[in-house]
Amino acid sequence: MERLTTQQRQQFDDEGYVVVDNLLSPTEVDVLRHALAELEDSNRQDECFDWQGGHIVTIHGLPLLQGALSRLAQYRPVVDLISELMGRSIQLTGAILLDKHPQHNWDIGWHQDNGIYVDHIPDGAPEDIRGGIPVYSTLAMEMAQNVSCRISLDEAGFDTGGLYVLPRSHLENYGGNDKIEERFGDHVGVLAHQEPGSALCYRPLLLHRANKMTATGRRRILHLQYGPDDLKLPGTDTYPWPQGRPLTALESLLAE
Repeated sequence: MERLTTQQRQQFDDEGYVVVDNLLSPTEVDVLRHALAELEDSNRQDECFDWQGGHIVTIHGLPLLQGALSRLAQYRPVVDLISELMGRSIQLTGAILLDKHPQHNWDIGWHQDNGIYVDHIPDGAPEDIRGGIPVYSTLAMEMAQNVSCRISLDEAGFDTGGLYVLPRSHLENYGGNDKIEERFGDHVGVLAHQEPGSALCYRPLLLHRANKMTATGRRRILHLQYGPDDLKLPGTDTYPWPQGRPLTALESLLAE
Protein backbone atom coordinates (compact mmCIF):
# COMPACT_ATOMS: atom_id res chain seq x y z
CA MET A 1 0.00 0.00 0.00
CA GLU A 2 1.43 3.37 -1.04
CA ARG A 3 1.12 5.99 1.71
CA LEU A 4 2.83 8.90 -0.05
CA THR A 5 1.59 11.20 -2.76
CA THR A 6 3.81 11.81 -5.77
CA GLN A 7 4.55 15.28 -4.41
CA GLN A 8 5.55 13.92 -0.97
CA ARG A 9 7.85 11.33 -2.50
CA GLN A 10 9.47 13.97 -4.70
CA GLN A 11 9.99 16.26 -1.70
CA PHE A 12 11.69 13.48 0.26
CA ASP A 13 13.95 12.54 -2.65
CA ASP A 14 14.90 16.16 -3.39
CA GLU A 15 14.92 17.84 0.02
CA GLY A 16 15.64 14.94 2.36
CA TYR A 17 12.49 15.12 4.49
CA VAL A 18 8.71 14.89 4.45
CA VAL A 19 5.92 15.24 7.05
CA VAL A 20 3.13 12.66 6.75
CA ASP A 21 0.03 13.72 8.66
CA ASN A 22 -2.34 11.27 10.37
CA LEU A 23 -0.09 8.23 10.05
CA LEU A 24 -1.57 7.18 13.40
CA SER A 25 -5.16 7.70 14.48
CA PRO A 26 -6.07 9.61 17.67
CA THR A 27 -6.90 6.25 19.27
CA GLU A 28 -3.46 4.87 18.41
CA VAL A 29 -1.79 7.99 19.79
CA ASP A 30 -3.74 7.52 23.03
CA VAL A 31 -2.54 3.90 23.22
CA LEU A 32 1.07 5.11 23.09
CA ARG A 33 0.47 7.90 25.61
CA HIS A 34 -1.15 5.40 27.97
CA ALA A 35 1.76 2.97 27.57
CA LEU A 36 4.21 5.74 28.47
CA ALA A 37 2.10 6.79 31.48
CA GLU A 38 2.07 3.19 32.74
CA LEU A 39 5.84 3.03 32.38
CA GLU A 40 6.22 6.24 34.39
CA ASP A 41 3.80 5.00 37.05
CA SER A 42 5.95 1.89 37.47
CA ASN A 43 8.91 4.12 38.50
CA ARG A 44 11.16 1.74 36.61
CA GLN A 45 14.88 2.36 37.08
CA ASP A 46 16.99 1.22 34.15
CA GLU A 47 20.20 2.47 32.53
CA CYS A 48 18.23 3.04 29.31
CA PHE A 49 15.93 5.50 31.15
CA ASP A 50 16.60 9.15 32.03
CA TRP A 51 14.17 10.77 34.51
CA GLN A 52 13.52 14.49 35.10
CA GLY A 53 10.64 16.25 36.83
CA GLY A 54 8.76 13.01 37.45
CA HIS A 55 8.83 12.04 33.77
CA ILE A 56 10.94 9.70 31.69
CA VAL A 57 12.60 12.17 29.34
CA THR A 58 14.77 9.76 27.34
CA ILE A 59 14.69 6.04 26.60
CA HIS A 60 17.56 4.79 24.45
CA GLY A 61 16.62 1.12 24.35
CA LEU A 62 13.00 1.50 23.27
CA PRO A 63 13.07 -1.69 21.11
CA LEU A 64 14.03 -3.71 24.21
CA LEU A 65 10.74 -2.93 25.99
CA GLN A 66 7.52 -4.90 25.86
CA GLY A 67 4.22 -3.48 24.64
CA ALA A 68 3.03 -0.71 22.36
CA LEU A 69 6.07 1.57 22.66
CA SER A 70 8.38 -1.06 21.18
CA ARG A 71 5.79 -2.54 18.81
CA LEU A 72 5.40 0.87 17.14
CA ALA A 73 8.72 0.37 15.33
CA GLN A 74 7.21 -2.70 13.62
CA TYR A 75 3.67 -1.38 13.23
CA ARG A 76 2.36 -1.86 9.69
CA PRO A 77 1.72 1.83 8.82
CA VAL A 78 5.25 2.77 9.91
CA VAL A 79 7.01 -0.16 8.24
CA ASP A 80 5.09 0.36 5.00
CA LEU A 81 6.00 4.05 4.97
CA ILE A 82 9.71 3.46 5.61
CA SER A 83 9.85 0.60 3.09
CA GLU A 84 8.25 2.87 0.50
CA LEU A 85 10.81 5.60 1.15
CA MET A 86 13.76 3.18 1.00
CA GLY A 87 12.48 0.93 -1.76
CA ARG A 88 14.07 -2.17 -0.23
CA SER A 89 14.03 -4.51 2.76
CA ILE A 90 14.71 -2.63 5.98
CA GLN A 91 16.05 -3.15 9.48
CA LEU A 92 15.43 -1.30 12.71
CA THR A 93 18.64 0.46 13.80
CA GLY A 94 17.31 2.17 16.93
CA ALA A 95 14.38 3.84 18.67
CA ILE A 96 14.38 6.59 21.30
CA LEU A 97 11.81 8.43 23.40
CA LEU A 98 12.45 12.18 23.64
CA ASP A 99 10.22 14.16 26.03
CA LYS A 100 10.63 17.94 26.17
CA HIS A 101 8.65 19.83 28.83
CA PRO A 102 9.16 22.97 30.98
CA GLN A 103 11.22 21.06 33.58
CA HIS A 104 13.33 19.41 30.87
CA ASN A 105 13.77 22.02 28.19
CA TRP A 106 16.63 22.55 25.78
CA ASP A 107 17.64 23.90 22.42
CA ILE A 108 20.16 22.40 20.03
CA GLY A 109 21.94 23.93 17.06
CA TRP A 110 22.36 22.57 13.56
CA HIS A 111 23.65 19.00 13.58
CA GLN A 112 23.50 15.70 11.75
CA ASP A 113 22.51 12.34 13.23
CA ASN A 114 25.63 10.42 12.22
CA GLY A 115 25.61 8.08 15.22
CA ILE A 116 24.19 4.57 15.06
CA TYR A 117 23.70 1.86 17.71
CA VAL A 118 26.17 -0.96 17.07
CA ASP A 119 27.11 -4.43 18.27
CA HIS A 120 30.49 -3.07 19.36
CA ILE A 121 32.54 0.05 18.80
CA PRO A 122 35.19 -0.60 16.14
CA ASP A 123 38.89 -0.32 16.92
CA GLY A 124 40.10 3.26 17.01
CA ALA A 125 36.64 4.84 17.25
CA PRO A 126 35.70 6.97 20.29
CA GLU A 127 33.99 5.22 23.20
CA ASP A 128 30.32 6.27 23.17
CA ILE A 129 27.75 4.43 25.30
CA ARG A 130 24.17 5.71 25.45
CA GLY A 131 21.77 4.01 27.80
CA GLY A 132 24.14 1.06 28.01
CA ILE A 133 24.26 0.59 24.22
CA PRO A 134 27.36 1.28 22.07
CA VAL A 135 27.10 4.05 19.47
CA TYR A 136 29.42 4.50 16.49
CA SER A 137 29.69 7.92 14.85
CA THR A 138 30.00 7.42 11.10
CA LEU A 139 32.59 9.47 9.24
CA ALA A 140 31.43 9.11 5.65
CA MET A 141 28.14 8.33 3.87
CA GLU A 142 27.37 4.96 5.48
CA MET A 143 23.97 6.28 6.63
CA ALA A 144 23.04 8.05 3.40
CA GLN A 145 20.21 5.59 2.71
CA ASN A 146 18.91 5.44 6.29
CA VAL A 147 15.64 7.06 7.35
CA SER A 148 14.68 8.53 10.72
CA CYS A 149 10.98 8.69 11.57
CA ARG A 150 9.76 10.97 14.36
CA ILE A 151 6.27 10.02 15.53
CA SER A 152 4.79 12.90 17.51
CA LEU A 153 2.47 12.26 20.46
CA ASP A 154 1.93 16.01 20.96
CA GLU A 155 2.07 19.10 18.80
CA ALA A 156 5.67 19.88 17.81
CA GLY A 157 5.74 23.38 16.40
CA PHE A 158 7.03 26.93 16.74
CA ASP A 159 6.52 27.28 20.52
CA THR A 160 6.60 23.58 21.41
CA GLY A 161 10.15 22.65 20.43
CA GLY A 162 9.49 21.44 16.90
CA LEU A 163 12.29 20.53 14.52
CA TYR A 164 13.74 22.93 11.96
CA VAL A 165 15.41 21.35 8.93
CA LEU A 166 17.71 22.60 6.19
CA PRO A 167 16.41 21.13 2.92
CA ARG A 168 18.95 19.44 0.62
CA SER A 169 21.66 19.41 3.31
CA HIS A 170 21.74 15.60 3.50
CA LEU A 171 24.13 14.92 0.63
CA GLU A 172 27.33 15.25 2.67
CA ASN A 173 28.69 14.18 6.06
CA TYR A 174 30.04 17.50 7.31
CA GLY A 175 32.35 15.92 9.87
CA GLY A 176 31.47 17.53 13.16
CA ASN A 177 29.32 20.20 14.77
CA ASP A 178 32.07 22.85 14.86
CA LYS A 179 32.31 22.81 11.09
CA ILE A 180 28.54 22.80 10.80
CA GLU A 181 28.12 25.83 13.08
CA GLU A 182 30.76 27.77 11.16
CA ARG A 183 29.11 27.03 7.81
CA PHE A 184 25.40 27.07 8.63
CA GLY A 185 25.04 28.93 11.94
CA ASP A 186 23.23 31.90 10.35
CA HIS A 187 20.60 29.78 8.58
CA VAL A 188 17.07 29.69 10.05
CA GLY A 189 15.78 26.65 8.18
CA VAL A 190 12.23 25.38 7.68
CA LEU A 191 9.95 24.40 10.56
CA ALA A 192 8.70 20.83 10.08
CA HIS A 193 5.49 21.30 12.09
CA GLN A 194 3.91 18.14 13.46
CA GLU A 195 0.48 17.39 14.85
CA PRO A 196 -0.11 14.36 17.10
CA GLY A 197 -0.02 11.16 15.06
CA SER A 198 2.10 12.62 12.28
CA ALA A 199 5.47 11.30 11.10
CA LEU A 200 8.46 13.42 10.18
CA CYS A 201 10.69 11.25 8.01
CA TYR A 202 14.14 12.49 7.10
CA ARG A 203 17.60 11.36 6.12
CA PRO A 204 19.77 11.28 9.28
CA LEU A 205 22.44 13.43 7.61
CA LEU A 206 19.89 16.21 6.99
CA LEU A 207 20.85 19.21 9.11
CA HIS A 208 18.27 19.92 11.81
CA ARG A 209 17.93 21.95 15.00
CA ALA A 210 15.34 22.77 17.67
CA ASN A 211 14.46 25.66 19.98
CA LYS A 212 13.36 25.48 23.60
CA MET A 213 9.66 25.20 24.35
CA THR A 214 7.96 28.45 25.28
CA ALA A 215 4.53 26.87 25.75
CA THR A 216 3.36 24.69 28.61
CA GLY A 217 2.72 20.99 28.24
CA ARG A 218 4.89 18.25 26.78
CA ARG A 219 6.45 17.40 23.42
CA ARG A 220 6.81 13.64 23.31
CA ILE A 221 8.55 12.17 20.28
CA LEU A 222 9.12 8.52 19.45
CA HIS A 223 12.22 8.72 17.26
CA LEU A 224 12.51 5.56 15.15
CA GLN A 225 15.63 4.78 13.11
CA TYR A 226 15.86 2.48 10.10
CA GLY A 227 18.45 1.36 7.59
CA PRO A 228 18.68 -0.97 4.61
CA ASP A 229 18.75 -4.63 5.60
CA ASP A 230 22.20 -4.92 4.00
CA LEU A 231 23.67 -1.81 5.69
CA LYS A 232 27.46 -2.06 5.98
CA LEU A 233 29.49 -0.35 8.72
CA PRO A 234 33.29 -0.34 9.00
CA GLY A 235 34.54 -2.82 11.60
CA THR A 236 31.20 -3.47 13.27
CA ASP A 237 27.53 -4.29 12.69
CA THR A 238 24.26 -2.72 13.73
CA TYR A 239 23.00 -3.49 17.24
CA PRO A 240 21.13 -6.85 17.35
CA TRP A 241 17.68 -5.59 18.33
CA PRO A 242 15.18 -8.39 19.07
CA GLN A 243 12.92 -7.27 16.20
CA GLY A 244 15.25 -9.08 13.78
CA ARG A 245 16.19 -8.34 10.19
CA PRO A 246 14.79 -7.92 7.68
CA LEU A 247 12.07 -6.20 9.68
CA THR A 248 8.59 -7.69 9.43
CA ALA A 249 5.41 -5.73 10.12
CA LEU A 250 2.97 -6.18 13.00
CA GLU A 251 -0.72 -5.55 12.44
CA SER A 252 -1.47 -4.17 15.91
CA LEU A 253 0.16 -1.95 18.51
CA LEU A 254 -1.18 -4.29 21.19
CA ALA A 255 0.01 -7.85 21.76
CA GLU A 256 -2.45 -10.36 20.38
